[in-house]
Amino acid sequence: MLLYLKNAIYRSGNTSFDFFRTAYLWKYGKVSNSDTDVVQYTLHAIIPRYVRDYINFLQEKENAKL
Repeated sequence: MLLYLKNAIYRSGNTSFDFFRTAYLWKYGKVSNSDTDVVQYTLHAIIPRYVRDYINFLQEKENAKL
């Protein structure tokens, strides 16, 4: 999942901060400051649940195209 996340962030053309905000908005329908989560991801490779769910959604969407 970590490699897929790094690739998804790269393909989105956004920063990690923007990607995490998008994932939070997708999951909860509101905007939040995800800076602490991005720092935890960058330093310790900790991926929050809402980002995991968003990644799973992106993977399912990608697999449906195949």
